[in-house]
Amino acid sequence: MLHGAGLKVGVVMHLSTAAAGTGAYWSSDCDRLQALGPYPGLGAISSGHAPGPIAPPAWCAERLALLTAQIPPSKLEWALPACGSDWSSDGSAQDLSWDAWSALVKAHPPERRDPPTNELTLRHDGREAWTNDAISLSAKLFEVRLSGVSEVALWGLGNEDPRLWALVDSLPKDFLGTEEA
Repeated sequence: MLHGAGLKVGVVMHLSTAAAGTGAYWSSDCDRLQALGPYPGLGAISSGHAPGPIAPPAWCAERLALLTAQIPPSKLEWALPACGSDWSSDGSAQDLSWDAWSALVKAHPPERRDPPTNELTLRHDGREAWTNDAISLSAKLFEVRLSGVSEVALWGLGNEDPRLWALVDSLPKDFLGTEEA
């Protein structure tokens, strides 16, 4: 019906839906499928779990492989969170903006970079905070590129590391394969 009216059809698809194998079904009728969380380590979505990185690169690679086995990469858009989480000892978590992260680092230095994921982490007041910054997001963007997916969405904007925009501006125009160099 929408195609008949000359409109394109896009659907936001929860990753659990794709894990159930329905991605191929949706891709046959849609022009674009945006794959969205739940992301390990992200605030209220992961409450009750252990603190840790938010959508680590290896996790992204695994999910992208699952998705691209069902959905043509040209129809897929990978959504990444551009924020962080602050975990209490009881396993509950709160979303963490870049400004809140910066205040924590100032009050409880030093932060450290997690080697396998490149994410920043900080222990403070019996809590553990993790966040994405331009460096950790670049590792995730590289996994997207390796998967053959050429579209990325960032969400939680307004809470991101402001250096993210310098990173985006510095990428080659053909980084994700969609623009001419």
